[in-house]
Amino acid sequence: MQNHAKRPSARPLAAKLAMSLALGLMTAQACLAAAPAAPAPAAPAPVKAPAMPHSTPVAPAAAPAAAPAPQVDVPAADPNEAIRKAIADRISGKGEVVLKATGAEAKAAPKKSAHKKHTVHWAYEGEGGPHNWGKISKQYLACANGKNQSPIAIEPSVSLGLDLPALEFDYRNSRFSIIDNGHTVEVKYLDGGAMNILGHRYELVQFHFHRPAEEVVNGKRYDMVAHLVHRSSQGKLAVVAVLLTLGEENPFIQTLWNHMPIQKKQAITPPTASIDLAKFLPANKAYFHYMGSLTTPPCTEGVAWYVMQSPVEVSAQQVEVFSKIYANNARPTQRVHDRLVKASRAPADLYAKPAPTQVAAPRIPRAGGAQ
Repeated sequence: MQNHAKRPSARPLAAKLAMSLALGLMTAQACLAAAPAAPAPAAPAPVKAPAMPHSTPVAPAAAPAAAPAPQVDVPAADPNEAIRKAIADRISGKGEVVLKATGAEAKAAPKKSAHKKHTVHWAYEGEGGPHNWGKISKQYLACANGKNQSPIAIEPSVSLGLDLPALEFDYRNSRFSIIDNGHTVEVKYLDGGAMNILGHRYELVQFHFHRPAEEVVNGKRYDMVAHLVHRSSQGKLAVVAVLLTLGEENPFIQTLWNHMPIQKKQAITPPTASIDLAKFLPANKAYFHYMGSLTTPPCTEGVAWYVMQSPVEVSAQQVEVFSKIYANNARPTQRVHDRLVKASRAPADLYAKPAPTQVAAPRIPRAGGAQ
């Protein structure tokens, strides 16, 4: 057969059935053409009528007409009749074969949607904003249903003032890689670093920034925050939050900004530049401690949070540089529910000197605040 390009596609089962029927029909036609015509059956011998008294003799009956050649009739209810006829027409050049899957195959055939499924990616505003994170994916359900979510609004007046164990930081001067991952500026400490508390060691994985600060402390939202993410050998996460407030230019931040990538999702590893996280941390190591979650999807819970009570200064220009990339990448505060928040009793140097003029930050609505 020719003109295959115009034949519509058929399902594998229907195609096999069509081919089998076609071959069968062609074979039957060939056999009928080659077979000799069946002889007509002989006329039956006339039966002599018995003599009847005093009657006219009866002539013999005429021979019946020859019976026609036997024909094969297809029952009208045969479901394959339409297929046979279509194949016969196609072979004789009268039409094209159009087959449709039926039965179990038709039920198993996947339905093709006329429109592609719309994929929503998580973001900080619009359809993919924080209020919809739990609806975007089943993996993000904790963002909507979790009871230990971060960030939170910390109220020192209701926190438990205790003699908390000291945070011991094991950081050294190190080379780094920096990337704009599409949600924030993220930095990896190439020579490694760690935090120790109560004999447990947490290795530094990466640190990143949010504008404005996600945490609210004593009703104040700071200009930015750095989240230092650590992981233990058992896979448990611990995050140290370093609040950033306006003041003097920060050399540590300036080194990072000097090597800011100009393209998203392309890491930069400066060949000679290095940074020292130990010099970035505040001198006063007092902190707030509570159990929370990641502040980005999938919002995994079971994260130990250590929010430094004393902020670190950055200049207005340094905040502005980040704002031009991410004016707002902060998740709203979440409900505290029945969680306890601990606070170091050592006085924090929160207001050592008058705060300079603030850079206007976008207003972030609370999602419940402290309860």
